[in-house]
Amino acid sequence: MKKHFRWLTAAFAVTLTAFLIFSDKFSNKIESENEVPGTEEKESGADRQLSMWFQSRAYPDPENLDSKYQKAWEQFQSFRSNRAVAGPLPVATANWTGIGPDVSIGGRILCIAIDPSNSSNLWAGSASGGIWKSTNAGSSWRPVVTNLPLLGVSSILVHPTNPQVLYAGTGEVYRVDTSNVGFNVWKTRGTYGIGIIKSTDGGITWSQVLTKNSSDMFAIQMLEFDPVNPNTVYACATDGLYRSADQGLTWSKILNKKYVTDVAINPTNTSQMVVGVGNMINSDKGIYRTINGSAAAPTWTKITSGLPASFRGFIRLDNVGSTRLVASIGRDDVSSQQEIYMSTNFGTSWIAKTNSHHCQYQYWFAHDVAINPSNLNQFVMGGVPLYRYTSSSTTAASGTRTSIGTNVHSDIHDVEFDPRNSSIIYVASDGGIYKSINGGSSFASANTGLAATQFYASFSTHPTNPNLYIGGLQDNGVVRYNGTSWSTAFGGDGGPTAISPNGNTVFASNDARKVNRSTTGITGGCCCIIIMGLQCR
Repeated sequence: MKKHFRWLTAAFAVTLTAFLIFSDKFSNKIESENEVPGTEEKESGADRQLSMWFQSRAYPDPENLDSKYQKAWEQFQSFRSNRAVAGPLPVATANWTGIGPDVSIGGRILCIAIDPSNSSNLWAGSASGGIWKSTNAGSSWRPVVTNLPLLGVSSILVHPTNPQVLYAGTGEVYRVDTSNVGFNVWKTRGTYGIGIIKSTDGGITWSQVLTKNSSDMFAIQMLEFDPVNPNTVYACATDGLYRSADQGLTWSKILNKKYVTDVAINPTNTSQMVVGVGNMINSDKGIYRTINGSAAAPTWTKITSGLPASFRGFIRLDNVGSTRLVASIGRDDVSSQQEIYMSTNFGTSWIAKTNSHHCQYQYWFAHDVAINPSNLNQFVMGGVPLYRYTSSSTTAASGTRTSIGTNVHSDIHDVEFDPRNSSIIYVASDGGIYKSINGGSSFASANTGLAATQFYASFSTHPTNPNLYIGGLQDNGVVRYNGTSWSTAFGGDGGPTAISPNGNTVFASNDARKVNRSTTGITGGCCCIIIMGLQCR
């Protein structure tokens, strides 16, 4: 047995080494296209994990993946219907029980929506675990069954006067380039989208109201109601801005741009709209504005006054009323440009706010800004960390940045103020949902029941004790289960794990070429770190 185990250990190390070398070369080849000369970019390494995901699902043809995914689901539904007609299979039905983790670790959450008529009702969209709902202001969560092939949910809308009506935008895509078809699948942690779905009974049943087939991955980045007429809905998509004037029944594209990330609509003149365009190496990036947005084919103007001529990330917007509009424009750590820009004339011109850097290395992946509706001089902005930004000036560039929410998980995707109580703030991050009830002075985790973590393969079970597990999570470390509860073995981005046949020696890895080894089982401590399977220290 010892001889066989030594062989297995060596095989694991060699396989892992080969995988990392291959994916490193593949990633570096692509990454060199984007590197700014003389700079060194901080990488999370998640692309090296998900290259395997891409290879297994896209080979040999990565085009039209959304359509293929949709057709596979329809075929599965057909098989299930035929099986029901023919009668049940003569085998016992498996019994599955969810074990989490679903308390301290919530997984990657992309968006939060608050019922404007009842602040206790919350909706959350996860990166690959569908939709979740809370009826007690985030104290606990439950999954929402859509009976659709739903994975990533990037935006959720609750009708302002009828909370039974809901819209959800699907898919998580951060890069769209026709010259690199399929590249956006693994490099940017994407999940398949199925367009826009809608419910008219409070989330009990759902139907697709917008579907799309394209060679690139298609996703909805943001949804917005017309602030005067909620029968009109806008959808920011990876290939442009869409509008429906009939409650989602039909849709038309009113702006044809690559990677539209957000839209802001003037509530006193809904023909005035501002959108953010582009991410990463998209050639056309910036803020576009229209003053005839209600027309069948609006005219758009790219705004340059006060805005950066170039930047590497994407744009998020927020407005309160018609006189306060802000943009979070992602840039990397090397750049010296600001990241918060403010407009008091709804996008005609902008002012760069000093000391507003917050995105850090996640400029392309995770950042947001939200204006305090009770204090227009105060914003909450987040990228890697979370800040409160205060500026009473609408003409000068001055502003003060204060770190808040130091316990909030990094990589922030959404910040939402409760529309009925601005002292309550929700933050969606790669570590789930966090809530403040004192205007951001402190935050607490609100992840109970929110089982939306992302495990990387391989996930491991003890060979003789089926109640012992260990696995690596995206951005949430390596976690282990002792039969009753979960605990963290070590942090970082978790990776593949493996357990020896005797159950004593356990390997668990990070994304950054690090393998940890325990010789005291899953619940033991780490006694050795192996780098690339070659060195021990």
